[in-house]
Amino acid sequence: MVQNKLDLLTQFLKRLQDDWPKLLEDIDVTSLNKFDWEAIGETEIEDQAQKALEDLSHFIAQKTFEREDYKEVCELAVVYLGGVVPGFKFQYPGAYHHARFMASCIYILKMALLLDKLTWMKEVEKQEVRVMAEFISIFYVVWWLKAYIGIRAPMNDLVAMKQMRMYSKYKQLTASTCLASWARHTWYLTEELVVLCLADITCPFRDDVAAALLQEVLEEYHPRKPKLPQIPDNSWPRDGSLPNLAIFVGPRSYLIFFLLKFSAADMDWLKFGCEEWDKFSGYNKFT
Repeated sequence: MVQNKLDLLTQFLKRLQDDWPKLLEDIDVTSLNKFDWEAIGETEIEDQAQKALEDLSHFIAQKTFEREDYKEVCELAVVYLGGVVPGFKFQYPGAYHHARFMASCIYILKMALLLDKLTWMKEVEKQEVRVMAEFISIFYVVWWLKAYIGIRAPMNDLVAMKQMRMYSKYKQLTASTCLASWARHTWYLTEELVVLCLADITCPFRDDVAAALLQEVLEEYHPRKPKLPQIPDNSWPRDGSLPNLAIFVGPRSYLIFFLLKFSAADMDWLKFGCEEWDKFSGYNKFT
């Protein structure tokens, strides 16, 4: 079934590419199909959509992404969410293949914005495009555009999982599929990499992670493939907050310090509150 949907999507994208010269003649950027805010009014999705629009608009205002496809997908998501992109215009559809998630997102957002003109698409298929465009614009594009910040990856992964747990109350199939994928890609929550959050000044768990690390002892490090952690439902606080990243710390969390050839003195900063860490040369070496 999944392969059939991918094949159908490929057909749609190829059709859009073929029809683009004709579509371009009749496109009015002031009357595009956009995200239906009324349908999600006074829900948690509305809050998330508003936050996504703010983040993406900030990226555009700050010219965060100079690379054209990153900039394009960001602009398309903002326009789809009803935001303003000065001088917005559609770019000619580029190459598409399954290996490029970015290309898929760009094509799907273009289809969503131009649904009225895609007369060859059935209504049930248009609805699937709307569902995909909602997920892409509210969640996926923001995840993608923040993914390059390695030190924030542990927190970003937890936040994304929390968002999908919320989304499952509204779009169960989409959210459960995404969560199943996350469970196979928890690399930044492994013992070895979770300590990257120590350099993330936006992370609220830095002191807890440092304290947990000091409780661990590693006599000798033996290289091996990291073991992906699972996060059972009972690990998520009932108040809706995030699990503390300290629960992922273990003996192998010393890997990065082992690779940096840290001495005991280089790690003294871990014994103090995070507000004092930048006074230590060991922390500056770590960051």
